[in-house]
Amino acid sequence: MHVLLIGAYGFIGSDVARGLTARGHRVSGVGRDLAYGRRILPAINWHYADLVTMTDPVRWQPLLAGVDAIVNASGLLQDEAGHAVQRVQADAIVALIAAAEATGVTRFVQISAANAEASATSIFLRSKAEADRTLANSSLAHVILRPGLVIGRNAYGGTELIRMAAAMPLVTPLPSATGSIQCIGIDDLVVAVVRAVEGDVATGSHDLVEARRRTLGNIVALHRAWLGFDPARRTIRMGGMVMALIVGGADLLSRLGWRSPLRHNAVAALAAGISGDTDEAAVLLGRPVRPLESVLAVLPAGKQDRVAARLALLMPVMLASLFLLWMGTAIATSLRLDEAAGLLRMGGLDDRLARLLGGGGATVDGLLALLMLHRRTVRFALLGTVAVTVVYLLGATIVRPDLWFDPLAPLLKVIPAAMLSLTAYVLLARR
Repeated sequence: MHVLLIGAYGFIGSDVARGLTARGHRVSGVGRDLAYGRRILPAINWHYADLVTMTDPVRWQPLLAGVDAIVNASGLLQDEAGHAVQRVQADAIVALIAAAEATGVTRFVQISAANAEASATSIFLRSKAEADRTLANSSLAHVILRPGLVIGRNAYGGTELIRMAAAMPLVTPLPSATGSIQCIGIDDLVVAVVRAVEGDVATGSHDLVEARRRTLGNIVALHRAWLGFDPARRTIRMGGMVMALIVGGADLLSRLGWRSPLRHNAVAALAAGISGDTDEAAVLLGRPVRPLESVLAVLPAGKQDRVAARLALLMPVMLASLFLLWMGTAIATSLRLDEAAGLLRMGGLDDRLARLLGGGGATVDGLLALLMLHRRTVRFALLGTVAVTVVYLLGATIVRPDLWFDPLAPLLKVIPAAMLSLTAYVLLARR
């Protein structure tokens, strides 16, 4: 079959794409970054579409030529810069359903979420429910899959938050209020999607959850053991005020493009609980969903998983320290420009040129620090700090070579800072 897969390079979509191609289906992926999609999934065709703008059925119709089935694996956890949950998860998908009805597509598989209801407090769940309701009332042969907390090799949103909590040294921080959670391995979800595409699943809505209802603490403890870390010596329960400050800060940063797992919707979903009907999954798969212990057992963690979990904790600290270094340098130089120019005059430069270089350097430092604040520009800024560091070192070697032997090592100390910038640059690559 020819399957159009929305959100093909995402956390769930990439595994679904591999599962469909392994069964011999021809997959066309839809996404905004085609170069990235082709790198990680070169075996499928790619079409550009930004779901924010795909709210008119007419815009979908060119992508549906020759398509037998549609799988929607797209999702947006929370409103952020340049995106909107309602438009991505509801408006665009409602338009896609209308276009599918008009062009003769035979089957539509919607990957929704457990607890997606019109009355949900989260816009993430309400928008999913709106698309589900439209699909259920359509003329399409449809299957709506409502998975619990999806566990896979990669991590995103709530699962990334769980791994970060599991990687904390000595202690496990948890919200004081959490609901029961049922998980599902991504392999089971992929099996369900493939069966739905191939017509082996009855039309309708199906929950996909394991039998056991777990606490968040239990899930974190299992991940901690899976990663190979020692058990936590203590669990720290964070009250409403502390969590409100953390979540508020993460939500504020999301306006600058940062998709922190500590944003409101991820934390609220874990706090409210994620649950469904276990019997529906058993009927759909022909067997029960594998429990979390079995899911983790077939995905043995390696060194890269442990390092990634710990680095996820360190990343905000790394970026904050680099921001403080470059902005602090800019401010200090601007406030004490005479002294900064004096260091250059001692190397033989005239006062005018020394002031020009000192003021220009402060401006560049401050601009790079500001560019670090936004997710879209941070990697450019990090490379910029490395380039500027190289220029500073070369210039200092020419004008003030004696600083290499200064007891406080002002030139030597910037080299580790440049290496930290390169490390952050690598870690900020796309998931």
